[in-house]
Amino acid sequence: MISYYLINGMHTSARRDLNIDVLRCEFQFDGLIMSDWYEAPIKISISYHPHQICSDNIKAGNNLLNEGLKKHLDNLMEALKDGKVKREDFLESASIIYETIEKLNQ
Repeated sequence: MISYYLINGMHTSARRDLNIDVLRCEFQFDGLIMSDWYEAPIKISISYHPHQICSDNIKAGNNLLNEGLKKHLDNLMEALKDGKVKREDFLESASIIYETIEKLNQ
């Protein structure tokens, strides 16, 4: 689970350098990457946190976003339509989720 914290003003879940370059490549982690609760909303109401976009989390390598509100789905569908997120990004996340479920069922 990715933390809720900011590093250099950016949520850890939106940082591809942490999620892919460090976690997946350097540490060779092949498991599920998921956001913390309330870490991936479209806009966070707390004034000291910058606005967070769900599609940024998917592009940064998150496979599962909590809490899964309708506004999150709307944001992801709009980003898919606009080309900000590719179908392959969703397929990659889905395959990692499936692989995790398969490992848990063994």
